Amino acid sequence: MSKPSDLIPVPSPFGPTLPRILALLCVLLVLFAGGTRAAGEYPVTFDATDDSLAVDSEELQITVHNDNQPPELSPLSNVTVDELTTVSFPVSATDSDGPPPTLSSSTLPGSATFDDLDDDGIYTFEWITTYDDSGSYNVTFYATDANFPADVDSAEVIITVNDVNRTPWLLIPVNQLDSVMELDTIQFEVLAWDDDGSIPDITLEVNGTGGMLPNMTFELTWDGTFQNGLLTFIPNLSQGDDKPTFVFMKFYVFDEFDVNLRDSSSTQTIFVYNRNQSPEIDPVSPQTVAAGQLFQFAIYATDPDEDSTTFTAENMPPAATFVDNGDGTGGFEWIPNPSDTGLHTPWFLASDGSLTDTLVVEITVQYSGCCIGFRGNVDYDVGDAIDISDLVYLVDFMFNAGPAPPCFVEADMDASGSIDISDLVYLVDYMFNFGPAPSACP
Repeated sequence: MSKPSDLIPVPSPFGPTLPRILALLCVLLVLFAGGTRAAGEYPVTFDATDDSLAVDSEELQITVHNDNQPPELSPLSNVTVDELTTVSFPVSATDSDGPPPTLSSSTLPGSATFDDLDDDGIYTFEWITTYDDSGSYNVTFYATDANFPADVDSAEVIITVNDVNRTPWLLIPVNQLDSVMELDTIQFEVLAWDDDGSIPDITLEVNGTGGMLPNMTFELTWDGTFQNGLLTFIPNLSQGDDKPTFVFMKFYVFDEFDVNLRDSSSTQTIFVYNRNQSPEIDPVSPQTVAAGQLFQFAIYATDPDEDSTTFTAENMPPAATFVDNGDGTGGFEWIPNPSDTGLHTPWFLASDGSLTDTLVVEITVQYSGCCIGFRGNVDYDVGDAIDISDLVYLVDFMFNAGPAPPCFVEADMDASGSIDISDLVYLVDYMFNFGPAPSACP
């Protein structure tokens, strides 16, 4: 391209003015064609020649100022991610007629950063999103001309962070009671919450199954922040043991909207101890017995804990006996005499060594006048005779565990109120030694 100063003068039939104008236009065209590269100082000389070849010259100084070009940001795209995802992308800009532009941004979301990590003029936007960052964020990036701060390029990026549903939390408070005795109450508390604000559900598994034990309840209460689970257990008398009995529990928490989002506790254990129960004596109805007649009955006791039971007796009638057989049974034996007429209330106690049950038996002694005439008819034969058979009967009763005399008074020869060796001597003396006659019946 020719310089303006190299232009060839063109004669003009219109006089010196037109050539000057045309020359100026040519210079301007050259300058505009040069764009930003044409900035500078340009001297221009105009020559005008007429037909006589006379020449007139004029020199002009043309100054072309630089037209600044604004910086340009590199193309940017919108971003969509899920929570917990890292958002990272580079941001750069160029300036065709100056030093690298200055990069900046609008307010950044969350913990995002915007830095020139490598000092190479390329900035990096980086944001590690959290569970609290769901939403849409508009971030504007700016490139500012280093020489002309008014020249700025900008681009907006829309960052969309999708909400991610989180697994709810489950908490077992510490220092809770873990042992209970039968018939007592134990309560066990669990807490659950969801950082997404939904209401979690809590379920309970006992001894590896979904069901609960008898006398056990599990209730949920939502307080606006926590789901409170309360287990209440009142074990009955068959649910404990001295060892003790173990009750294994496991709690589960489920998301309100997605049951696949769940958590569980470690296995919790409740120890159920046996409560000692008193032995129980079978009832004995009121008894009526005739004076002079042998009276016997047995009593029985059972212990719910299968402990051994010991019997004792108190307030026994005179001459009555009671034997503890050592197997939860006992025997009462008595031959009341006429002086025992009336109500008697012996007590029988069954103990397992700690607890005792008591049975009171009402025994009414009646005298029916079985003795006829005089004492001595020990075998109570029809003829009311006193003979060798009466002596044999009394010996057999006293020394060979033979049957008791049918009529106590008949065998009480000396009217002492009891049957003993003196009655036997009395009868022998009467029968063989002309001793005193038996006493009359009462």
